[in-house]
Amino acid sequence: MKTILASASLCFGILFMCVSFSTTGSSQIQVVGQTGPVVAKEGDDIILPCSLVPKGSVEDTIVEWTRSDLNTNKKVHLYKDGKDTVGDQIPGYMTRTSLFKEEMKTGNISLKLSGVKLSDTGNYTCRLPKENSQGTETTIRLIVDATTFLNIFRNDLIWNVTKVMPIVNGLLETGLIQKKVKSMISTAGTHQDQMRQLFQALDEGDVEMKSAFYSLLCKHEPDLTGKLEKRKQQLEEQDAVDFVNSTRDDLIQKVTNVTLIADRLLQKGLILEEVYSGISAAESSQDQMILLFHALDEGGSEVKSAFYRILLEHQPVLVQDLGGLLRNNRKLEQKIKDLQGGVFPWSRWEVAVLIICLLALLAVG
Repeated sequence: MKTILASASLCFGILFMCVSFSTTGSSQIQVVGQTGPVVAKEGDDIILPCSLVPKGSVEDTIVEWTRSDLNTNKKVHLYKDGKDTVGDQIPGYMTRTSLFKEEMKTGNISLKLSGVKLSDTGNYTCRLPKENSQGTETTIRLIVDATTFLNIFRNDLIWNVTKVMPIVNGLLETGLIQKKVKSMISTAGTHQDQMRQLFQALDEGDVEMKSAFYSLLCKHEPDLTGKLEKRKQQLEEQDAVDFVNSTRDDLIQKVTNVTLIADRLLQKGLILEEVYSGISAAESSQDQMILLFHALDEGGSEVKSAFYRILLEHQPVLVQDLGGLLRNNRKLEQKIKDLQGGVFPWSRWEVAVLIICLLALLAVG
């Protein structure tokens, strides 16, 4: 499900390609993409627009999508010999990328990326490697909004990030903060105080700045980032399971595309072939859902969370009506705050004053 901002970016990209086509008088092949970045939210399905000018079939052509900002020879997506090739694909993109096969005959080589992750932020190059003419590749930047991640883990980041200045220097090099901001952060007393100053700048910054901070955090604090992402994933999975359990009766009555959902679960190896056959043979969607719930109960948390994600993709309005959209993250934020029990978002001087006051009260008593 694409955000309004991602959709707007796509429209501008298509407009740019149309203008490029109308102004290209040469027969030389050009790969044309979007000039500005595509901006998305975590979990969105987005399109990185890319097309051939002049129009022509690419059904028998090699099409490569790569990440120019990653140090790897593997591909984001590779189309070769008339089909998608996964052998050289970056593992994190498997099952999440696709081309518009029916439109390749007219030169459309746009990439659809499903379930966008924060780590997907980067520069994506679309190219035709067998074409020798100039202009047979173009690069599109994808920016994934990291605002929710920063809001959820604000306290964790303040207290645990130690390599603050390398992150600040990275933001300065890309022009996302000013030198005076760096100076203020560098003169702060502790890592915690530096992070508080940095968060003030992040709160005032745009989506690109927050996304860049997350990328630099992954680079300089990989262990911390991994732990926080794992915790977030576990809590999201539990929220999904709670939703499926608490709305069982409504889901049995209101889910309509049960066979499609069961097919997706079968493809993922989460239900058996005989279970899928039984669901397909059931007369009504309600009967199908009753059988599917038997499989969900037997499969446990993994299958229920997968069912939730598939349902969110195909019937988002139903999920929203039943109060299950995880993207508002209010429940998630509260759970994480509850888990943070003993963490105080104060400076050490504030803590020292509190201790002195407590000791004074004990002495008086």
